[in-house]
Amino acid sequence: MHKVALVTGASRGLGFAFAELLATHGFNVVICSSNKESLQAALATLHKNFADRSVCGFVCDMTNDDSVNELFDRVYDMYGHIDLTINNVGYLELRDFTNYDIQLWGKSIGLNLTSCYLGCRYSFKYMTQCGGKKNILNISSLSGIRFTQKFKGMSAYIASKHAVVGLTESLAVEGAEFGINVNCLAPGSIHTDMFTSNFPSIKAASTAKRVAEIGFKLCGDFSSTSMTGVTLDLMSDTLGA
Repeated sequence: MHKVALVTGASRGLGFAFAELLATHGFNVVICSSNKESLQAALATLHKNFADRSVCGFVCDMTNDDSVNELFDRVYDMYGHIDLTINNVGYLELRDFTNYDIQLWGKSIGLNLTSCYLGCRYSFKYMTQCGGKKNILNISSLSGIRFTQKFKGMSAYIASKHAVVGLTESLAVEGAEFGINVNCLAPGSIHTDMFTSNFPSIKAASTAKRVAEIGFKLCGDFSSTSMTGVTLDLMSDTLGA
């Protein structure tokens, strides 16, 4: 029986790289995005390259409880199990803190933290109904790691990514009795649309494909000795020149 992986925010960037890698490793892959057009484009590529795999996608607002509930219901109804969730939704808009209004703050916290909370909440709901080891991988950032270099205009992003690390550590404890591993990946600069739009004059230190390959080491192990409560920070991928 093929394992089922759900990747959020997967129509492009790191999420899409994870989806491709998981399909390569034999997973049935479900992706979601809030953007219908980009989701359809991503699905077309995945269907073309992985015709022998079950790949599907759904439009979902990962900040909305009803929308996320419906997503997980549909995936569970289709396959009868969910083995891996990668909470990858993220958002960054650079703005000095003196100009950071409550609307942008709420949007940033919603996309970076609430989306992760909801993804974990409904993963727990269905993963606890199935036997065997299950994995959740939350995507934070080097910005969410203590004592790393911080950059101007990223207050909400940094605060939310710190919170993702804390949420991961908490849920690793709560998931242990159910066989649910909860780990966290904290990448540095990745060549994605989000990075390029915010730092157009700076070269990213890594690629989405490379980061996904590293992240898979945290979430692709379903053995009795697999890790939980780990935050892997990619210190080598700091901002390039």
